[in-house]
Amino acid sequence: MSPCVFLFLICVNSLGVSHVRSSDDPEANTCEDPPVFSPSHLVVKHGDPTTATCTVCKEKCHNKHMGLEKPLGTDSMNGTTITWTVDKMTEWDTFVMCYYNTESRQCSSSLPITVYQPPVRVSFNFVNHSGPMILGHTYIMQCSVEDVAPVGGLTVVFYKGETELNETKLDGEEKNPVTIAVLFQYHPVRGYHNWNYYCKATLQLGTEHFSWKSSEEVNIDTYFPPQLDVPPYPNPINVTEGDALVLNCSAYGSPRTHYRWKLPTGQTIAGNSIFTLDPVSVSDEGHYICSASNNLGTDTVDYSVFVQRDHNNYSHNNTKGFGHHQHRRHHQKH
Repeated sequence: MSPCVFLFLICVNSLGVSHVRSSDDPEANTCEDPPVFSPSHLVVKHGDPTTATCTVCKEKCHNKHMGLEKPLGTDSMNGTTITWTVDKMTEWDTFVMCYYNTESRQCSSSLPITVYQPPVRVSFNFVNHSGPMILGHTYIMQCSVEDVAPVGGLTVVFYKGETELNETKLDGEEKNPVTIAVLFQYHPVRGYHNWNYYCKATLQLGTEHFSWKSSEEVNIDTYFPPQLDVPPYPNPINVTEGDALVLNCSAYGSPRTHYRWKLPTGQTIAGNSIFTLDPVSVSDEGHYICSASNNLGTDTVDYSVFVQRDHNNYSHNNTKGFGHHQHRRHHQKH
């Protein structure tokens, strides 16, 4: 199932908007010798200086009226070349049009201009949730990106550690700075339980202009019931009298897993994931049941143990359980 993503846009800066004249004007495109801008698409950070040059024509505009239409900045002319200069870009939605007039009409081209502002702040949180997550539940991650423009060049990515969880590419025509909140529906999975979660916002404007900003990381646990590394009813175990019997009940769960062993005698022992009898005797034959549990659940394994008598080396002396000869090891995966 694909992740659920929501987008909210809130305008935080309301400035006057000019109407851009498109360079796709059919009349302009019919010119045999149209004006040409360099660069062909101007990308400038709000508040920065910028400049562009218009070559009005190659030969058709000589001795013709020519000029530059602009809402801000200054221009200077050198032959058929006009240079536009802005000391400080203060508009968000602006245009520049270069033109010359013939006997019958005007020939013009407009310069596409993208005015941008990198995110001022990026923050991450879980919506209406604090504390550990629990396997099987659904949680909403939120990435808030403040005062970014234009929204159409923004990509928001959610991370768990270095693993990418979701990428959302935003589009839209809004050119003024906005604050956005992108929501991602997350289902925790079993595995390493402690992760840092965060998001990153990248503003990509063409191949040469990009900026990014990450949120602070939020460390959170995921809780899930223990799961044994062995099946609940493994194959019977055959051991020779006098040898060591070693049973493994290792399980992975969060929070911490606790172990209890029920012996063939009916005795119950709180211990670790490894149970050892050394040496084992015929009287130790039977079912050994291990329960691995935490406050979310329990998983069990039932070992059937058969002890074969060693006629060559029979001994009545053996030590059982978690006593002096019991190796007490608590295996946990990290």
